[in-house]
Amino acid sequence: MSICVVLIYILALFQAADLVVSYQNFLHTIAIIMLTWFIGNSLLIHRGYYHRSLKYINIMFQVSMVSFFLLVTAKIMGVKFALSSVAPLFYIIVISVSSLTLNPFLCLLAGGFAAGQFLGVYVFWLHDQINYTQGNEFVVEQSLYGWVSIALRSLIFMIMGTVAMYMARKSRSLLETVVVQVRYEEQLNFVQQDIKQAAEIQEKLIPNSKPDFEMLEIESYYQPSELVGGDYFDFIKRGNGDYFIVIADVSGKGFSAAMVMSNIQAIVQILTNQDIAMNKIVEILNQSVCKTSAGGRFVTFVCIEFAPTK
Repeated sequence: MSICVVLIYILALFQAADLVVSYQNFLHTIAIIMLTWFIGNSLLIHRGYYHRSLKYINIMFQVSMVSFFLLVTAKIMGVKFALSSVAPLFYIIVISVSSLTLNPFLCLLAGGFAAGQFLGVYVFWLHDQINYTQGNEFVVEQSLYGWVSIALRSLIFMIMGTVAMYMARKSRSLLETVVVQVRYEEQLNFVQQDIKQAAEIQEKLIPNSKPDFEMLEIESYYQPSELVGGDYFDFIKRGNGDYFIVIADVSGKGFSAAMVMSNIQAIVQILTNQDIAMNKIVEILNQSVCKTSAGGRFVTFVCIEFAPTK
């Protein structure tokens, strides 16, 4: 059904060429048709009614407008002028521009449709209007406006469509590569930002101040080999006034070690706030590490219970 509508539309364009009798009317007709067409497309896209088949119809319309231009030029200026003017060049321009759609099939369709219409216009409308002369001029005009010349131009349109198809295919492949690269960089930036935030969180888990003991002087410095690591130390004051001092090192580096360290830090904070003996705290920690660690990870854990007032 859609093919029939397109064919009827093309025939209507060709018949309209007979109604254009002046160059001024021709320009007005072209301007009105093109303006109406593009405004209609814009309204459809704006309202969300755009369908992928519209791009194929759009290519057919553009090629048909070139054929319309060729017919009207022949009507006003003569067939020989029309065939030797810029009208055939417009077919090539439309075919070349179709490669910007990055649709290989659409480019091939543009080349085939342009070749078919150009050949059809010559066969059904222009061929009988050429007045061949006699003598040597007849041979010259045959070479310029005859079947061989028209067939060669149609072949050029087909070749241009094929070239545009390969260009669109290569451009699409390149664009897909760029899209993949951009997505990869976005994911990499996200991971880097996530690691940076994890490092900031881990830094806040490390005490930035130390308790002041009369009998004990404590100095601390923490610098992970990577942005995040599995090291941990803390000074935790218990309810009875004693301090629970912890130094721990998770085997390995990176996120997995940091996750194990965070788990240990949370358990230590919870247990030390309760009235639980140090050996029981270590036992619970050991059971937790055995259950949650993976990949053979282990934890070197040293804890000291210090009573500054005793």
